[in-house]
Amino acid sequence: MNPAHYQHPIILIGYDVEARSASGDDTSTRLFLEKAVPLHSSFKIPCTAFILGQTLMENIESFQQIRGDSLWDIQQHSFSHIAFRQFGPASQDLLLKSGVDPDIDVIRQEVSKANELFREILGITCRGICAPKGYFNGLRGRADILTVLESHGIRFVRSYGRNEKHWQPVSFHIQPFWYIEDGFPQILEIPIQGWQDTIWRRVFGWDNKSGFLQYLRESVEYVTQNHLIWSCCFHDWSCVKNDVDLDIMKEFFEYALKKGAVFLSHLDFFEMIRKEKEQIEYSLC
Repeated sequence: MNPAHYQHPIILIGYDVEARSASGDDTSTRLFLEKAVPLHSSFKIPCTAFILGQTLMENIESFQQIRGDSLWDIQQHSFSHIAFRQFGPASQDLLLKSGVDPDIDVIRQEVSKANELFREILGITCRGICAPKGYFNGLRGRADILTVLESHGIRFVRSYGRNEKHWQPVSFHIQPFWYIEDGFPQILEIPIQGWQDTIWRRVFGWDNKSGFLQYLRESVEYVTQNHLIWSCCFHDWSCVKNDVDLDIMKEFFEYALKKGAVFLSHLDFFEMIRKEKEQIEYSLC
């Protein structure tokens, strides 16, 4: 996919919404939504909330309140945050262990259970998923996992979240692609480029807000100069950690808009790319 024909850089804000009592945090999600919803409304910036099934169950009322908000695209993040595949040695990320690939039936249950909850609680049929942890090369070579996603109606996935060293950052030149070679031309990978907020701030300091904001500004400059698509990854709990009023996000939004960036939800971006793909295929018939 060549994004050069877009007149403006496209930024996709993706929040992994995953705080829950199982991880010792049953308050961050509600606090995050209390701050983030009016912030996005004030800038009229759409986003995607990739919500964990367990987190949905613990914050039903909060999610029902944003269900009808046109700026909030709601998709799933699995049920309990089990990684779908190994992501290499964890020598640099001591809090994450790569382990072994889970049984495909476990992945099927994670996707299926989350989908059921979203339908029952929010009346939503998820078309997208953010695979927990993120992996180098996403789901390439894993037709078994892609089969599970396809059978459950998933049409776009955010799973390419680590570089060749199974670490960060992911090159901005890793752009969205269809899983054609794996036999799933209808499933779009939307990679997470750059650093995930949780890892950058853990490595360079949770109190280093100015440094993180500078990284975000530099990233905006880069994608602007190179006419790229940037799917950036934030988390509910990390957004409010040492920044309860989301000042980082506010200044990030202001800077990106000043530089001419266009914000889309992941679903709207998928629909745009899907229609372009169909038009190209039709013209070749």
